[in-house]
Amino acid sequence: MREYVAPSPATTLRTVCASCPAPGSGRFIVFTLDDLDELAGYVVAEANHARVKKLEKELRQLYGRIADTLESHTDEPDESAH
Repeated sequence: MREYVAPSPATTLRTVCASCPAPGSGRFIVFTLDDLDELAGYVVAEANHARVKKLEKELRQLYGRIADTLESHTDEPDESAH
């Protein structure tokens, strides 16, 4: 019997980024807020450990976009509709 080994955050991040559609392609990936929050953690962790400044900058920009998206959405019910 094989033991399951969870992928590292870096591997998960690379997998997600590799499967992302190109901007303007009209395709998109659906995330829950929890999934997006978890991805944000992976992105910022990779940025903090990046040895290449260009990569660090790109990851921080990506983190900023994810953080903006998280801040603009909520998983709380809309009370104004009642």
